[in-house]
Amino acid sequence: MNIINLTPESNGAYANQNWAGEAPPDGYVAIPEEFSSVWEQYKPFVTIGFTDGVITSMVDNPTARTAQEEADAARVVQPTLADKNRADIDFLAIMTGVSL
Repeated sequence: MNIINLTPESNGAYANQNWAGEAPPDGYVAIPEEFSSVWEQYKPFVTIGFTDGVITSMVDNPTARTAQEEADAARVVQPTLADKNRADIDFLAIMTGVSL
């Protein structure tokens, strides 16, 4: 069964895992079958409604997804000018048969 934490992470995503036990551990809840297609399509960025520890609604959370995608893009390291110059030198050396 797929289970999720009752509390979303700071980025709005829900910690989740496939669980083979009889019942979810404390702080987690099983995803009911009626929400499995929503979960599979949008996981882990969903907005979930709970009543007494039971999932009562689940919809896409595009705000959380966009925020995470922007954070991921910001972590991409861009090459420096020195990196680009070295790549150009290496390319030219290979193309002209020069050994560096």
